[in-house]
Amino acid sequence: MTKLKKLFLAFVASIALSCAQFWLAMTFSKKILWQSHLMLLAVGPGPVLGYDTSGKPMYEGTPVHMVAAYFGLILGVVIYAAIFYFLLKRKTSK
Repeated sequence: MTKLKKLFLAFVASIALSCAQFWLAMTFSKKILWQSHLMLLAVGPGPVLGYDTSGKPMYEGTPVHMVAAYFGLILGVVIYAAIFYFLLKRKTSK
């Protein structure tokens, strides 16, 4: 298997995994997209909108939060592409 083919397969697999994560996150839990959550934590909370019935503050999302979330999705593709590439490289080198 050529190096270019390994890179292509790793990239396609990482996109598939990221899409699957996105579907699972929208369907079941937002914690599945850990890389986007990490980026949102780095940005910090937005302005306080008010408080819910249990007294916890509710924060407004800003355009900076949207960019951070999308950057987290792209970061996931890069991370998973690297993982899949090294797994393919290790498997085909034996």
